[in-house]
Amino acid sequence: LWIAAVLFVLANSTIFGVMLAVCFSGIILLEQLFLPKKSKALKIPLSRLALALSIVAFGVILGYLQIRPEPDNSFPALYVTHYDSVRTQYAFSRLIHAYFAIPNFRDLHFWNENFFVPDERKYLMGITPFIYLLWILSFLRYRLMLLLYTGGSLLLIVFFYYTGFIWSRYAGHLFLLLLACCWLVYYAKEKPYKFNMLNRFSLLTDKLRQPLFYAVLVVSLIGGVLAYIKDLQFPFSTSEQAAKFIKDNKLDQYEIIGSVDYIVSPLATQLNKKILYAERKEHGSFIIYDQKRTNIWSFAEVQSTIEQMHREGQKQVILVKSTPIMQTFNTGESVPWEAATLTPQLFMTRLTTIPSGIVEDEQYYIYSIKDSIPPTQ
Repeated sequence: LWIAAVLFVLANSTIFGVMLAVCFSGIILLEQLFLPKKSKALKIPLSRLALALSIVAFGVILGYLQIRPEPDNSFPALYVTHYDSVRTQYAFSRLIHAYFAIPNFRDLHFWNENFFVPDERKYLMGITPFIYLLWILSFLRYRLMLLLYTGGSLLLIVFFYYTGFIWSRYAGHLFLLLLACCWLVYYAKEKPYKFNMLNRFSLLTDKLRQPLFYAVLVVSLIGGVLAYIKDLQFPFSTSEQAAKFIKDNKLDQYEIIGSVDYIVSPLATQLNKKILYAERKEHGSFIIYDQKRTNIWSFAEVQSTIEQMHREGQKQVILVKSTPIMQTFNTGESVPWEAATLTPQLFMTRLTTIPSGIVEDEQYYIYSIKDSIPPTQ
């Protein structure tokens, strides 16, 4: 029953956990249904098996219900409804991200990038089906592991294709599935083939598994060590620096408005203070993707919120933006905003700019907006 409990927890982690829990529980069921009478493997009593599978099924249903998008969900998922060759390349390239996890250190912002796939748009799918086939062949003599690896990997790849969730952090589930298969194969029963040629071929490909897995581990170790060194050299996120600037200058006593919300949201944790998100026009800490949240396409939308706050009595507001605000003159020239009149009642000054760390989009432009114009020099 402890395995059922583990799968229950797994199913309540992410949507990938739901899929993997279904795969693992399915293999357990097949193993018990087709277990030979003379087998020395543990035969689980039918009542215990039913109870264990019920626990897993409840976990899967509960996990799905928690993850299932609400009717008013506004998260930008790009579901595909037709065949897309580019999306296919992206989906299969996850095998490279999973098995050869060396970040692209050609660039400081290597987060979610891979050294072997520097440009996803130019990636040619070629080698990935071959890698997939090699692993399939390495499990030929272990039918259940062959089914688990082939079906589970294909399920994940199809999910990547359908949803467009192709970031490297998701590809790690392919590696976890491979790791589980290479571990469980030592407890699985080896089954030869009746056809002599196929049997010899399966014996040959069975020898591939160990060196292939060692290669994956070595490459992952190299990638992990290099990423750790980079993480020591550069901050992963500069949200802590932005929060420190706000605290050191005692700006956290004022109302803080932020945009874009999912980039500014780490500051809510660092400051232990809710931020007024321009996208929702209400205070919050984490991001709620519903129909109330709208994308901000121009600074004018943020400005209208600031003006409303001023009318409600806010004498000073701190604005945190993920992109610089540009000041446009009558000549059409645009320059980054430094200090100028925003409206007849408001004056806006750029206080500082916090450049991004390893995560490229987490850069912060911090402005102070007051209701009085400073005296001229």
